[in-house]
Amino acid sequence: MNTNFFRIGLIIFSLLIFHKSFSQENFLSGYIIKDDIDTIYGYIDYRDWGKNPINIKFKRSLSSESATYSPLDIKGFEVNDKIYKSGIIETEISTLNPDKMEKDPQLKIKVDTAFVQALFVGKKSLYFYKNRDKKENL
Repeated sequence: MNTNFFRIGLIIFSLLIFHKSFSQENFLSGYIIKDDIDTIYGYIDYRDWGKNPINIKFKRSLSSESATYSPLDIKGFEVNDKIYKSGIIETEISTLNPDKMEKDPQLKIKVDTAFVQALFVGKKSLYFYKNRDKKENL
């Protein structure tokens, strides 16, 4: 009977630790661009995103409450020496699985609202976008 309580307690403890490890925040110095003339410096919850973020959390100071911004709310942001711009983009979504590929040569395009990472900013800028299916687009 004591071993059952011990096992149940161990499972509950493990679940709580697992949940806490994914809910930690990592606010780093950065800024958001609200419009062409309004840049606000503060802290962004940087997650070293494997896919481009859907939204970001921003604080003006580390002690203030965070606000969540989507690509429709701001023009872009910079954090950890990485620049992200918001936009309405066309992304190619055809499958990478050879067994499910179609014989049609037309690209499968989906319009999406996203933060795209600037790889090169200049006269002809280059942006990177990895969608929810981990499909990479430049």
